[in-house]
Amino acid sequence: MLSDLKTEKVPNGLILVGYVAGFVCRVHSPPDVLSALWDVFWPILLLYPLFLIKGLGAGDIKLFSVLSVFYHFSILTQIMILSLYVGAGIIALRLIYTRVFHTKFERYIHYTVCILAAYLIVLTQGGVL
Repeated sequence: MLSDLKTEKVPNGLILVGYVAGFVCRVHSPPDVLSALWDVFWPILLLYPLFLIKGLGAGDIKLFSVLSVFYHFSILTQIMILSLYVGAGIIALRLIYTRVFHTKFERYIHYTVCILAAYLIVLTQGGVL
């Protein structure tokens, strides 16, 4: 998230470290190769259309992919859905702020912030949806 805020990019090196850490954590209960590959690629396949219409950045999608290595499908879908709500809340607050203070509306948000917020909520609440 800090890298995204600073450079507006999620470095591939960090993503690679996340994948390696995720697969190392899975050593105690090794899945078959196809299951592991599916865990990596299903978020990419699901979210790629949003990338095509510039709804999400590639770094956001890669981050969801890394999270899928660590967490079960149901947890990751909760994080995904909740991050959409967090993002909508941020946009709503920005709209209110720009109307009240007559400032320029910034359409771009750092979605990694939304992903982190959703992750922390789901993690602390044990699943909320």
